[in-house]
Amino acid sequence: MKNRSKSPKRKLKFISIPTDHGTEYRVIKKSYMDHYYKDRGLSLKDFRNIFGIGHRLYRQSVKHWYTDEEQLFIRGSKISIAQKNKNSNRANYFKPRNLIEINKLKKIISVCKSQSELLDRLGISKYVLTSNLQFHGLTFKSNGAYKARKFEKINDNDIKILKSVAIINPEVAKMVISFNDPKLITNGLEELTNLSFEIRLLIRKLKNLSRSVVKGKKFVTNITEYLFKKELEKMGINYIPQFKIDNREFDFLLIDLGILIELDGPFHSVGVDKIKTAIAHRDGYRLIRIPIPKRKYKTKQMEQKFERCLNQIILKG
Repeated sequence: MKNRSKSPKRKLKFISIPTDHGTEYRVIKKSYMDHYYKDRGLSLKDFRNIFGIGHRLYRQSVKHWYTDEEQLFIRGSKISIAQKNKNSNRANYFKPRNLIEINKLKKIISVCKSQSELLDRLGISKYVLTSNLQFHGLTFKSNGAYKARKFEKINDNDIKILKSVAIINPEVAKMVISFNDPKLITNGLEELTNLSFEIRLLIRKLKNLSRSVVKGKKFVTNITEYLFKKELEKMGINYIPQFKIDNREFDFLLIDLGILIELDGPFHSVGVDKIKTAIAHRDGYRLIRIPIPKRKYKTKQMEQKFERCLNQIILKG
């Protein structure tokens, strides 16, 4: 008897969709997607096992026939069914301890524009919210609130700076009042970048013009040093930036503690570091090096790192 290769148990019908470039791509017919994907809740794995189709065909069919909101709703319904049948290991199918009544949850979801606002209104953690949404078969998506999603980490001081810049620059003003227009945001960011360079050039000119007045006064030279300086000021530590000994500059001197700080980025020279270490020990200073890795830290992470380092330095004295 001849060995026959296994074939899919059922057949699907496909249609070709033309593109703007004169090519075509195949998708599964809408009636089949409605029956198997929407009503019966078959997943990619199910489609692969039953019909023998790949992930590309499955995903482009889903994307073609259903909006993001419909996909979220269908996905939520699948999770809900899996939980209530206790067939899913991926979802928490147990009844949440802090169960929120479904009508109350729907009502609050309808008026919230971001997840943080939803959590504040309900007074619950993200875990409790997720388990309630899954149990009730609901989904939540921000209502196009671009500002809430993208600009939620901008603080009051940042807004104040943006407003002051917007007064003199119309492109920045347009970006501030319209957060959901990509073109206006691009133009606004370009103007802010140009303005930052103009300010740097202006600072350089002013320093040259006022050399006699600011003689001996040193300033921080980069963002990393600026963030460290902010933490020093927040903790009330007296410091001198760019402290010079024997024509060698150290990033910071903590005056009251007699400690020199070096923020060692990826471009620090090992040879120069050895010379600086010898100079610091010779003059009776304690030298502390804080490594700054190659990968970019977010501002908040960098501030937290500096805060931890300074707390350890103060504790050790």
